Amino acid sequence: MSTRPSLDFTRDAARLVVGSTTGVHIVTINGRQPAVEVPLPGVDEVLTVGDEVWAVVGEQLHRLTTTGDRVGTPITLPPGPGRLVRTSGRELAAVWSAAPASMLLAEGDGVAISTLPGDPDCVVPVSSARWLLCQRDRITLREASSVRWSTSIGGREDRVLDGSILFDGRSVALLVEQAGEANARQLVILGLREPIVQHRMTLAGVDSLRFASLRGFALLRAARRLLLVDLRFGRVVKEHDAEGDVADLAIDDSAQHIALRYHDHNEMILLDVRALLASPTRPKVIDESTPSAGDPVIETAAAPAIDPEPPAVAFHLGQVPLGSVVALVPRPVIQPTARGEAIALLERYRTLALALVGRSIAYAWDQGRLAFPTDGGLPFRTEVAGLLGRTEGLARADVQEAEQT
Repeated sequence: MSTRPSLDFTRDAARLVVGSTTGVHIVTINGRQPAVEVPLPGVDEVLTVGDEVWAVVGEQLHRLTTTGDRVGTPITLPPGPGRLVRTSGRELAAVWSAAPASMLLAEGDGVAISTLPGDPDCVVPVSSARWLLCQRDRITLREASSVRWSTSIGGREDRVLDGSILFDGRSVALLVEQAGEANARQLVILGLREPIVQHRMTLAGVDSLRFASLRGFALLRAARRLLLVDLRFGRVVKEHDAEGDVADLAIDDSAQHIALRYHDHNEMILLDVRALLASPTRPKVIDESTPSAGDPVIETAAAPAIDPEPPAVAFHLGQVPLGSVVALVPRPVIQPTARGEAIALLERYRTLALALVGRSIAYAWDQGRLAFPTDGGLPFRTEVAGLLGRTEGLARADVQEAEQT
């Protein structure tokens, strides 16, 4: 399912990029501008990276603008079979998957190539400086010199085939091949801040898989049948039967458009996702006891059983005379306190509080809990007496001078 794409949308979903045997074709979705063709015989793969189009021809990487202008000179890719995997942001960076995997980072008219650590089966780049390395069942989020986290998502012999960062780096979708089971694959949705599995879907009979990373949709193909899956909830939102055998397909990051390329002739079909979701799905009569081998099967975890709601009870059943209520004691009527009485009461509370504080300090002195070496008596005795209002007249002249000024 990790085939090299010959179709891709620009990030703003305004253009469709098509790779062919003659070159790269850039088509505006609204048709207001003429299509642009860049002669590049034998294009193996096209991918939109940031605001550029990257095309692989043999061992050469060509960079183009979305209007068809060439950027810099072609560079030679590291040897070996591989494909491009772009980062989740707008930066001009992508991973070249040929072992050992390499990060390609555009710098002006050139491209810097750096080898990624380890020997992963699959690399899903979050950015040029952070990557998700998948080796068998082990998934590791790391940077150049540090590991953020590492976790296992299956059996030891399982292997990640493909993946995509979702929701601007909050989650990742991983296509996992299960060992020991023919064509047994799972689509696992994993959180990136904490490696918690959010959904796990079993796929059977699925031939191709593409992601709308910003919206969190997946487009699956089994022969002529297409399924659009909302990865936030792990459910199929639309099924559609193509009119011919599909050679390649693409969906833009925000899930606005789907592009199909047929096998029998070089024809492109563009579908509007909003109109597709609003259209009725063609009914299909099948024998539920013998499912068709050609149809895709998506199995999700069973929803928890929900207890039926209790029968509704009428809110208002009429009126009953209240009569005499003798079981309740009448509430006492408390008269408000006069201002002078309230001030006197507060003063008595203040006197009580000071007395309690003085008593506590006296016990602390007596038991040695408030002490330090002094020559003249108990520590802070004068200060405590002043705070409690037991001492005055120590500086009458100073007080009079302060009052006069």
